[in-house]
Amino acid sequence: MDARERDEHGVGPGDDLLAHLKRHGVKAKIVTKKSRGRSVSQVLLEHATKHEAQLLVMGGYGHSRLRAWILGGVTRDLMTATSLPIFFSH
Repeated sequence: MDARERDEHGVGPGDDLLAHLKRHGVKAKIVTKKSRGRSVSQVLLEHATKHEAQLLVMGGYGHSRLRAWILGGVTRDLMTATSLPIFFSH
């Protein structure tokens, strides 16, 4: 990967999305949080609340009922457990 490619595409999680947002004038940053036994939806909502977010934007994915029942579902949890507006995109 040459220097130009590194500027356009990163190697870390979310780097490509961050580069895309930057090209469109959106000021964003990648934040990594430890769950410490909490659910992903809990961690997201706590972070959003702490930073007084007015909107949560995330990918919404559906899984089979069995898989969602066994593993849980962040999308489902967020849809049922928040008063914060959420923009889901798939």
